[in-house]
Amino acid sequence: MSTVMDTVGGKGRSQSTTMWLWVLAASLLVFATNTGYALWKTARFGGANTSASNLQVNSQKLANLGREAINGDAEAFKAFRETKSQIENDVKLLNDRFGAAPDVSGPISTVTSTWVPMGKNADQIL
Repeated sequence: MSTVMDTVGGKGRSQSTTMWLWVLAASLLVFATNTGYALWKTARFGGANTSASNLQVNSQKLANLGREAINGDAEAFKAFRETKSQIENDVKLLNDRFGAAPDVSGPISTVTSTWVPMGKNADQIL
């Protein structure tokens, strides 16, 4: 003889099993939300990181080209002008896209206030 089941689908779940399934679902939802937020923030500030890296490289390049231009290298003047323009574009991009973001507005403001006198000094070389 066979044993009679409680329901057509088999023995029902206990309340503790149902509770653990809800805890699992809530945990997965929190994990997915956290991952989505991290990816969004990374994508948003990825451009700021790229521009900041470009600024660092171009500022070193500008210093070297400035020395060469002062020594009379005509090609250095052209490269100096292009590098100065790239720096100005990067500073403008940082201010336009990320200047109001509370996470990075302080450092961007510092970069901008540092570049203003440096840009004027670069204009004197040109």
